[in-house]
Amino acid sequence: MAGPDKVEMLGHLRHWDTNREDLLDHWDKQVGDVQMPIFFRQSVTNVEKVGKTCTVSVVDSESNETKSYTTARVILAIETMSNPRKLGCPGEDLEKVRNSLVDPDEFQGKNVLVVGGTDSAIEVALALKDSNKVWFSCRSAKFDRVKPTNLELFTKAIESGEITALWSTEVKGSDEESAIVEHRTNNEQTTVPNDVIIAMIGGHPPMKFLESIGVPYIERPHSWSPPASDELVKDSRNLQV
Repeated sequence: MAGPDKVEMLGHLRHWDTNREDLLDHWDKQVGDVQMPIFFRQSVTNVEKVGKTCTVSVVDSESNETKSYTTARVILAIETMSNPRKLGCPGEDLEKVRNSLVDPDEFQGKNVLVVGGTDSAIEVALALKDSNKVWFSCRSAKFDRVKPTNLELFTKAIESGEITALWSTEVKGSDEESAIVEHRTNNEQTTVPNDVIIAMIGGHPPMKFLESIGVPYIERPHSWSPPASDELVKDSRNLQV
């Protein structure tokens, strides 16, 4: 997930087209080199503007201790995975249903169903195909706006039989040993053997929290996507403090 091609690297954090593990290893080294403090297991409860600074209130998820930080800037990089979307079908709450892949080596010889239609879903399927039998369920008949390299690798994996693609399908149910997908074109259902479902289908943004700290919500068309990161950096440099 190194981002779109041909992005001018304006920051100090390196990006290049590589696998997730190598990228994270490099970032860990950079964090160590600059001795950047990182506080894990802390949930932000409030962000308040006080004059020219911001007060960020947090609570420790283990000790329940509350504290605050004072800072000149706050960057919200929370995505939506803290509140992931569910499959919306019987069996969606089974322990085998996950919304992320932490360690591909955790799964060996399993029947895995990956659900999604983005680069992240493709990369999960590619990471698991060598050691597992992988099915891939996508609501659309083809991918839209995915990285060319991912698309090439995914197509080759389908052609070689390493991944079974189930285009234009939705998951309609699951039990401990199988999953049911329904074809959107004719409503026919297919049952596949299944040990693990990894649903890479995004999440719900924390709208109430964002609105409570003064971040407005702007309705965008479904096809809208933000500019490349280098363009955002250039625009931010023109903003007044």
